[in-house]
Amino acid sequence: MSDLLTYQTASELPKKAKLLFTGDSGAGKTRLCCTAPKPVILLVEPNGLMTIQATNPDAIVVEATDLKTVYAFFHDAMSGRLYKETGCETIVIDSLTEMQRMIRDDILAQKGATPGSNGTTAKFTLADWGVLTDRMRKMIRTVRDLPFTVICTALAQYETDESSGIRYAMPSFDGRKMPNEICGYFSAVGYVYRELITVDDKQEVRHRVLFSGPTNYLTKGLPGLEAIEDPDATAILAKIGTDEATKEVADDPKKKDTSRAQSRRRQRAKTDKQQPANQ
Repeated sequence: MSDLLTYQTASELPKKAKLLFTGDSGAGKTRLCCTAPKPVILLVEPNGLMTIQATNPDAIVVEATDLKTVYAFFHDAMSGRLYKETGCETIVIDSLTEMQRMIRDDILAQKGATPGSNGTTAKFTLADWGVLTDRMRKMIRTVRDLPFTVICTALAQYETDESSGIRYAMPSFDGRKMPNEICGYFSAVGYVYRELITVDDKQEVRHRVLFSGPTNYLTKGLPGLEAIEDPDATAILAKIGTDEATKEVADDPKKKDTSRAQSRRRQRAKTDKQQPANQ
């Protein structure tokens, strides 16, 4: 049996990152994803379409209104048909929060509930919560195993510790343990937020991505990433050395010094707040 094993160094293996960006509605998650190299976007949240059209009109979009479309998309990605048809380098899933709600609606529909009825014709039982957790876990594993660099989004939710008053930020998923478990399937987890800064005596709103910060923010960084990055998916992927982003930067010399220029702009700016504002 040992003859079947292949031994390779880490540097010989493909560099395919799995990133999760969480944050409030309007924080800039979808806009950030649109800056990825040659993205194909599985759009589960239809409100993001106008942002995609404004940010990257050349991005290929697959609108998923049901789980059948989601499963067909994953099949095409695993079989190679997606790459053959589109030449895509990055898969974007927007959003996982809505995808879990879609699974929940499907469980209720199997019990006779009308989609969107919030359980008025069928109740969500304890056993159903177990089914939801299992199906969501299986879905995330499929996302992890896709042979592409994958970027996912999720809404943020907040919980306040009554004893300490500390407010915790995490991805919004049903199930108390799900946010932390789902983050474990991703290479890096960033919290997308807005901050007010002063540049040349003028106040501006800038979007940022927190990868490493206060412990009350559920984030995860990678070597090469700063604690706070600008919302440029190609630049972020290039810093962690994915195959797609490295090629993208090599093909476009203008992008080589992007991160340095952004760092200089940050140094000139007088940041009003050093940590993400609670929203």
